[in-house]
Amino acid sequence: MRRLTALTSACLFAIAIVSSARAQVLTAAPTTPSAATLVQGRLGASTIGGGWTLNGPARDDIQFNAHIDLQAGDAIDPSVSWPGFAPAEGQQTPWRKVGLEVDAAWMATPRAHLALDAGHSLEIQSVLPIGEGSTAQNDHNETFANLKAGLDVDHGLRVDLTGRVRQVDDAIDDASGPAEGPMQLRTDETTAGGALHWAASKRLSFDAGADLGYTDLTWRNQAQARQGYTSADPKIDATLTPWSGGKWVLSYGRAVTPVDLGAFVTVAQSLQRAGDSGMVTDLAPNREWRTQAQLIQALPGAGALNLSLTQARLESVTELTRNVAGVDLPGAVIGGERQQVDVSLAVPLSLVGLNGLSVETGGAVRRSDIVDPVTGTARRLSGEAPYDAHIAVKQDLTKSLRWGLQANAQAAQVSYTPEETSTAAQAQSLGMFVEYRPPAFALRLQVDGLAGADREYYDTYYDGTRASGRVVRTDQRTDGGPAFSLVLKKAL
Repeated sequence: MRRLTALTSACLFAIAIVSSARAQVLTAAPTTPSAATLVQGRLGASTIGGGWTLNGPARDDIQFNAHIDLQAGDAIDPSVSWPGFAPAEGQQTPWRKVGLEVDAAWMATPRAHLALDAGHSLEIQSVLPIGEGSTAQNDHNETFANLKAGLDVDHGLRVDLTGRVRQVDDAIDDASGPAEGPMQLRTDETTAGGALHWAASKRLSFDAGADLGYTDLTWRNQAQARQGYTSADPKIDATLTPWSGGKWVLSYGRAVTPVDLGAFVTVAQSLQRAGDSGMVTDLAPNREWRTQAQLIQALPGAGALNLSLTQARLESVTELTRNVAGVDLPGAVIGGERQQVDVSLAVPLSLVGLNGLSVETGGAVRRSDIVDPVTGTARRLSGEAPYDAHIAVKQDLTKSLRWGLQANAQAAQVSYTPEETSTAAQAQSLGMFVEYRPPAFALRLQVDGLAGADREYYDTYYDGTRASGRVVRTDQRTDGGPAFSLVLKKAL
């Protein structure tokens, strides 16, 4: 809390500095609303926060922006990938956050530009996983900086160079959990990248580039565990604009998702309890080679259609496995494939005479295939929903008041552990919102789960592991509930 107090003072000092500079170098306050107050919650939990943004050009070639973010309140712990290590169900953890972010852009010449984005935040939150029934809190301290340089060359060529550094310190103090003392987790990320854009014609362009990065994870408790890994993400795109408002994009590249921190902490704790420490070797970031085709089409009356098809070859995915010592731990599963179709459509009904009324719908269909690390048979990725869909109807009652309804549907999801399967039944729910937008501010009340908020879960336990095929018992439970959010935005 001392660091939080110090950071709060620093942010307030920054407000004074920026406010003073604003009178001298900023030409205008932003015209778009920025978050001033936020209240959201689930089953009685609430979150309150605020943000202030100052921006404007100091000179014709330099722009500067600053944003202060303050939040306070209660929040329900989110669901986690590793349920055996989740906090007790329904636990509420108080948390606080204060942050400062600045960005600047410099047009050195009409063809060259430089952009910098940097920030620091301190958040008191819960971290996952800690241990069943834990009331642990996490001092989440994050600093980052992004740098981008661009140069327009002749003949439709543009070169972009990017760099990013990010450091996160998580200090976890679990008073009610296992007597293992406070834990510290540090994440250091460094990424450098480059991209080349070529406008071959008015209708055809190409992009090629790659990001190279290194991530180092260090966990300290009674012992220490580390994991470091490199990532390389090459990508190439071709974009065709065959007609007005339409765009086809074909891309191929490698996508790397960072190691799940909850999985890393789980493995590190297991090493410590076994009297071992050192490098974590059984985990790897999720990697895949992805081919994607996308159609983006503007429709009359501000409507839009988006359609994408994805085919991916999986290099590695994280699943819950059982090691040679009989301990269930997250680990890397090698190989597999997945396919996904995404579609979204927004249509204003003013085209058929229903002014102020619009419809937006969308969804995704997914299919995947990996080898189960326990049974050796083919199955879907753990927790994957074969499909989800939604449809929303919105109506402008007046110039400053509108409301809407949204219906959601999701297929059954099956999650796997070595000795158990957990199935979340199909879910259909209905939500609504009311939004009031006078010129000075915007107030939005949203309620999710007016109907269908509860979801049935079926947990099937096996004799030994799932490879035995012998079911010991099946438990049924109901979870969920309505959620609400209240958001107030004010133009400064």
